[in-house]
Amino acid sequence: MTPPALPLVRYRFAYRARDAGVLRAFGGSAWRGVFGHALKRVVCAMRLRPCAGCPLIDGCAYPALFEGHRPAAAAAVAGIDLLAVPYVFAADHRGDAAFAAGDVVSTTLTLVGGANARLVYVVRAMAEAGLAGLGPARARLDLARVEALDGLAATAGTLVHDGGAQCLPVAPLSPDTGPLGRHVVVTLRTPLRLRLGGELVTPGGVLPAQLLVAAMRRVSSLAALHGAGPIMADYAALKQAASEAVLAETPALRWQEQTRFSARQRTAMKMGGLVGTVRLDLGAGAD
Repeated sequence: MTPPALPLVRYRFAYRARDAGVLRAFGGSAWRGVFGHALKRVVCAMRLRPCAGCPLIDGCAYPALFEGHRPAAAAAVAGIDLLAVPYVFAADHRGDAAFAAGDVVSTTLTLVGGANARLVYVVRAMAEAGLAGLGPARARLDLARVEALDGLAATAGTLVHDGGAQCLPVAPLSPDTGPLGRHVVVTLRTPLRLRLGGELVTPGGVLPAQLLVAAMRRVSSLAALHGAGPIMADYAALKQAASEAVLAETPALRWQEQTRFSARQRTAMKMGGLVGTVRLDLGAGAD
């Protein structure tokens, strides 16, 4: 089977710290929170009113980028109401990371497909997010530069923003994943929360079909709204194939508890999930 095209660009946002601070392990959720607040401040023309019922919702960058909103004219995806958000944060550190005033602090943000057309809003929001402060001490960060990385590598590529007003667009490309084989290794670098029958999936209860179907739904959702359009595939056959996959070896998984404060709900939220690796045997049909 040929992998579906899903064009994307990975960007590295590099900041200079004004204050000393610390970023907690798996800091993607922290970046996501400050980015969302800043993005709405940057693009909302309706004085930050709730998005539900807003007459501008279908054309606004905030619900499209941050809330998985599907415009009325967008293609539907069977069985999916909210579309996956077209971005992924990946903190450039493992574990807690302390920094001093003047240090460089960075994070990597992947934008999928058409979300790259709104890069200027993303960069502006990320700049404001840094100034609002990050981490428990709300350390302020000045955005110094944004680079588009080469493919899926961590090497620097094209400079798209140098701290000034200019923001150069980069055309998204679908990464070359290479030929598919019978065995696939899934690496969960940040906590993954999966539910089955309303219950969270634990390290000892992971089934290959759960991971494969979750990935299939996410890719299908992203392609429909932010890629070239809905993926034309036999999803019933794909789900059947996923149900036949087995574990190639005992998973090296653990539960990583994580807590973050939600300014919207004004409470601490448990955001733990699975981290580690799983090796899957997709069966003879994958050869």
